[in-house]
Amino acid sequence: KNILNDEEKYDIDYRKGHIMDSGSEKFNKDLSSDVFLIEMFKDEDSKVHTDAVEEAFVIGNKIIELHENKNIDKYSDVAILARNKKNFKIYKDVFKYLNIPIQIQVDQELKQTYLLKLIANILKLALILDSDNKKLFNEKRFLYLSIIRSELYEKDDFEIFNSLLNLSDPTIKTLKIAPEIYSKLRSVKKNIITKSNFEIIDNVIKEFDFYKKISITKKAVEKNYQIKYLYKTAKTLSDLSINGEDFVNYVYNLAYDDDIRLQVSVLEDKDEDSVKVTNIHQSKGLEYNTLFVAGLNKEFNKGTVRSFNFTNVGLFNFNLKNINKDNNILALNEYIKDYRISVVLEDNLKEELRLLYVALTRAEKALYLVSTPKNDYIKLNSFADYLYINDFKKFIKNENIETHNKYVKTTDYYTHIKANNLYYDEKIDSLEKIEFNYNLLQENSKKASSEILNLIDNKVFNSIISGTKLHLDFEYQDLNNSLVNRLYNTKFNDKMLKDAEIITEYEFTTLIDDEQITGIIDLLAIYE
Repeated sequence: KNILNDEEKYDIDYRKGHIMDSGSEKFNKDLSSDVFLIEMFKDEDSKVHTDAVEEAFVIGNKIIELHENKNIDKYSDVAILARNKKNFKIYKDVFKYLNIPIQIQVDQELKQTYLLKLIANILKLALILDSDNKKLFNEKRFLYLSIIRSELYEKDDFEIFNSLLNLSDPTIKTLKIAPEIYSKLRSVKKNIITKSNFEIIDNVIKEFDFYKKISITKKAVEKNYQIKYLYKTAKTLSDLSINGEDFVNYVYNLAYDDDIRLQVSVLEDKDEDSVKVTNIHQSKGLEYNTLFVAGLNKEFNKGTVRSFNFTNVGLFNFNLKNINKDNNILALNEYIKDYRISVVLEDNLKEELRLLYVALTRAEKALYLVSTPKNDYIKLNSFADYLYINDFKKFIKNENIETHNKYVKTTDYYTHIKANNLYYDEKIDSLEKIEFNYNLLQENSKKASSEILNLIDNKVFNSIISGTKLHLDFEYQDLNNSLVNRLYNTKFNDKMLKDAEIITEYEFTTLIDDEQITGIIDLLAIYE
């Protein structure tokens, strides 16, 4: 609480109206109830900006120690707040290696795929299937079109036109539902009339073989979450006496109302004795017995500094060309640019500090801060920078500060990962290499919205294998790999990669033609 108080500099003062002291006295006599700091080791020659694998090992070993010393009664007493969701998989792999049960908890957006609307369309079409109301004819055609074009059937354009139009006279609209689909829709309608909401959803999923069909599509995991959500919603609505036709209309409106944002907190089993891993946003309003705050060294997202319309031959504010390259105008340009960027950075910092406040106040009994010390923190680019520049260590008891002088991660971890095919399928290495000749032929796809797959030769095939290995070795920071070493010693614009500071999985946000673009840079090299 003593460092979150620079109102003049950061427009934040948590001494006003905010209390960070615990109101509970139940842990007063517990020596394990306090604030702790774990400082990780980093080799001076290491160019890796943050070592997520090392961090996961440090936290995992500390949890094992706390469990063995009875400082925690069960694993479910422990939670980890991670800055970067991209590191969740690393925590899962490392904790599995250390035999620590773990669950990942994140917000899942339920409307990011078409599946919810697809199920709603099946229910709606089944409901009005045999209606003679002419006003519903076009709606039926739309609903049927969405089904046969989906991953459930993937009908080609000719079949679609034949189902919806009279091919001898395309001006005449028709609706010819395939017998197989009609039979399934009849079964769904029977369930709408006679079964519970849960059984209605279950019938749709099984009749149309959803699990098998979506397993080979994009975002299959997200689609499975949507199905689970529908099962849960079906039970809830039954309790509210919203059944049958009312239930179908509810699901349909839910799917198509763009003002309704559906999110679900994904946690496999709340009662399971396992360590919970989540992010700071997800932790708001919650408390955890023993909490590890990780990712303190992760740099703030510089991409939130927007790409201003500015070049060294343009006027920043007026978007005009400075043909004469007047030095005074260019200097003014540079000043305005720097000022605007500083304002955005200042606002970003305030928002980041609010997140830090949330993270530091989630611990009920013990708070563990995990960081990697560095030479200077003046840039204020991370939580660690802010904490260290405010000399936060003076607020932590010396006996509660643990500093590592060597790496904790084991040397055989990467071998274990590869041997268990956790991130690279070694079957690729055993594939038979066949020489073949082919002629490239251009073929018009029968389906308007299809993806085109290209044949590749052996050179491209081998490059894909090498690229896969290289990408994942960097992701897991296995810098001893021969491919990685070769890349390190390759010159890019007369600069060696080994001389740069390496950042992996760097999240960015920028504006291109007034459209906000977000993404991830797999490997970012920063030179002094």
